[in-house]
Amino acid sequence: FEPTTLESGETVCRPCVRKYRQDGVADKIGFGESTCVVLAELTRRCAPAAQEAAAARQKANALFAQQLFAEAELAYSAAIDRAPRLDAVLYCNRSVARLKAGNVAGAREDGELAVQLCTSSGRQRSMLSKAWFRLGQAL
Repeated sequence: FEPTTLESGETVCRPCVRKYRQDGVADKIGFGESTCVVLAELTRRCAPAAQEAAAARQKANALFAQQLFAEAELAYSAAIDRAPRLDAVLYCNRSVARLKAGNVAGAREDGELAVQLCTSSGRQRSMLSKAWFRLGQAL
């Protein structure tokens, strides 16, 4: 289902992104507040740690959007702690939050780890380039 974090900080599955972005369509087709009922229910039942990590990530994204960088760093740290596996995206996000909060050493550390995670897992090139960019910002 590829969970996707939207600009608002909410996470939905990739097929539901279009449904979510259409005004009022979610309510009309019975989704209510959650446009991704299936994904939400599956994660609640099968992967509670992943759901907690996603909630922490959403909170961090919202704090970052409000330019509360130190608070966003803490929320990204909570998401990293709760995530069922190492996630390069979380480390990239925390890297830039740390950099904006003035924690250059921490930003560099997260950038280096994100690069390692992308390289070792064979993740797509765009994520690897983002990890290198975050590392470069911290240097």
